[in-house]
Amino acid sequence: MTDAAQLQDQQINEFLADTWKKAVSDIESHSRYGEYFKDRPGDDEFNAKLETGTQKVDAYWGKSPKDPSLSPEQRAEVVRGHAAIRNRARAFGVLNLTIQRQRDELGRLKQELEQFKQSVPKADGSQPAPANGQSHDPWSALEQRLSGYAK
Repeated sequence: MTDAAQLQDQQINEFLADTWKKAVSDIESHSRYGEYFKDRPGDDEFNAKLETGTQKVDAYWGKSPKDPSLSPEQRAEVVRGHAAIRNRARAFGVLNLTIQRQRDELGRLKQELEQFKQSVPKADGSQPAPANGQSHDPWSALEQRLSGYAK
């Protein structure tokens, strides 16, 4: 390889390395999805899954099933690895949608639970103030309804 070709190859390699590092950093700091690509201190199960996924991608991403040095079994393994990476990438958007829906539902259920907690009588027999500002006293409630008709 000539000096000019070596220099060009070196420049391309540096560009690719810098671009790769920036792309990984951008993904890890993404406001919505970044949380799924960084280790979580104290969460060994999460971190192990993240590491296993990284190892699987790294093991298959750069391999070609067309490599003539591979045996038929190795070639099939590379193809299965590529299929697994493809399917995991396809599922990412669907799983994020599922997570967002579950978070929305959880928020709704927490709000509903809080309203329920506020409506439960206290152990001392007293009633909490209703959220709508109306009284639990049946006479007061009747008076409020009748006032509405009088207008």
